[in-house]
Amino acid sequence: MPKLKTKVLVVFANPHGTDALRLGTEDRTIRESIRHSRYRDNISLTVCHAATIHDVRRALLDEKFHLVHMSGHGTGSGLILEDETGGEYVVPQKALAELFAAYCPPLRCIILNACYSLTQGKLISTGIPFTIAMEGAISDDAAIEFTRGFYDAIGAGKGIAFAYQEGCRNVKLASPNRLFVSQLIRKGELLESSSNATQVDEQIHFRETKAIVGFAIDVSGSMEENLQNTGGEKTSRLQSVRKSFNRLVKQARDGIRESQARQVQTSIDVFVYGFGFREIPVCDILSLLKVGNQIITKQEIEKLRHRYSDELQRKYIGYSGTRELAKSIGLGSLVPLGESISKSISEENIRERIALELRDKLNARLRITGETTMSIEEVARLWEGGADVLSNAAEIILGNTPMVAVLERLVVRFENELRLRSKETAPILFILSDGEPTDGNPLLIANKLKAQGVKIISCFVTDEDIVHPRILLHNKEPYWGTGASLMFEMASSLDNDSEITKFLLGKGWTIQKDPKLFVQLNHSVILDEFIQVVLSPLESPEKTTYLPKGI
Repeated sequence: MPKLKTKVLVVFANPHGTDALRLGTEDRTIRESIRHSRYRDNISLTVCHAATIHDVRRALLDEKFHLVHMSGHGTGSGLILEDETGGEYVVPQKALAELFAAYCPPLRCIILNACYSLTQGKLISTGIPFTIAMEGAISDDAAIEFTRGFYDAIGAGKGIAFAYQEGCRNVKLASPNRLFVSQLIRKGELLESSSNATQVDEQIHFRETKAIVGFAIDVSGSMEENLQNTGGEKTSRLQSVRKSFNRLVKQARDGIRESQARQVQTSIDVFVYGFGFREIPVCDILSLLKVGNQIITKQEIEKLRHRYSDELQRKYIGYSGTRELAKSIGLGSLVPLGESISKSISEENIRERIALELRDKLNARLRITGETTMSIEEVARLWEGGADVLSNAAEIILGNTPMVAVLERLVVRFENELRLRSKETAPILFILSDGEPTDGNPLLIANKLKAQGVKIISCFVTDEDIVHPRILLHNKEPYWGTGASLMFEMASSLDNDSEITKFLLGKGWTIQKDPKLFVQLNHSVILDEFIQVVLSPLESPEKTTYLPKGI
């Protein structure tokens, strides 16, 4: 029977702007495991929610903990805690490792129950006897089941190594087929990943390069449908794309800064098209963000809605006697149905009038603004402040999928952009859609882009089950629909020794020989990973990684 009390510090953080996590469920799971355990009186639990780094530091000063459990979001650059305003704060990796090392002993185990925490775990393991970290993305369900199994074992008096294995066993038993790969790192142990989901350092190290990167994002009505995510909450496909793009440009911005510190000249310029707006079929999104703050506001939409509602009420006020007339001739039972239809028609009428008026205002301002190309640093600032504009723009979303129209714009755009740049500039296009083109066959125009030297990376979003989500294929599958098949054909071929191949293999992807740069996905985690291939051709080839084999 254990004689010494085990003191556990649990740190939770889910800052504003990050995907919602089921931290409350994980908290309850830890408490239940301890409460039901044989040696529950030998475990002291301290829980810190919405934690900042100062909360962690002060807790370590106040109490001698044996185990620290950190749960939340993570990136290859560090774990994410909250800042003083509830926003995101990425904790410097080396500084966090040094903090924990200062409290060892008695500290003997750190659990990093967060995505992409293996790099941080390796640093911490230089000073702590046991470190548990996660490779790549993990699902909420798997994280919770690992926690359950781990603390069941701790409460039964088992050691750290056994508790880790019990946590892994419980994931396999209770949450099979979920995203979860972990590592137990002993002090001083140098790990080469044993899994197919090796997580390499996500800090981008750009080589000296120039690139012009275009994005074409489907914003049609079907993109309002939900996409699976690790948080379990309802998030539309379009919201997931916006979040993934936001992470990408922030990561690229940080990489540019790191390059500048090394005196490496890296230039990445970006433009973005949205296609599928009902009233503006193809729209320059960066220009929209510039002008939308004055036009597409909630206040403006509400003002128009009230104005058009008042007009409709005045228009139909002359029919106030219709209800009594219908009753007098025995048609009273049809009145509620008629009123319901009228209300539905009126709401649609108001919506269409709002969209038309906004379209006219936007088109006028967009013609003045023209097309917008920005450096990646400028895009990061603009995108972060443009969330409200894109949300409010949903009032005029719900259109078709004019893929041919956007590709025709892209041909001209890349031609103009490349004319202004040196021959060494790499042109890259990331295109994402979830439906069949509604304006013709896009393949001939896509081939024109390839002839310009543009590398096309394409992504098809679906709600169908995908057995092998992390794979690049040489041939399309015969059961695919038209939309996925066309997106596959549009994509560029991938060299087997390219930086993209190395990047995806490092993430645990399977790469067939001579594949297409295409993925079909139904989960936000896969989108987060795949969108990063936009940057991987621009990274320094000197990065050393341990890679599984392609096929």
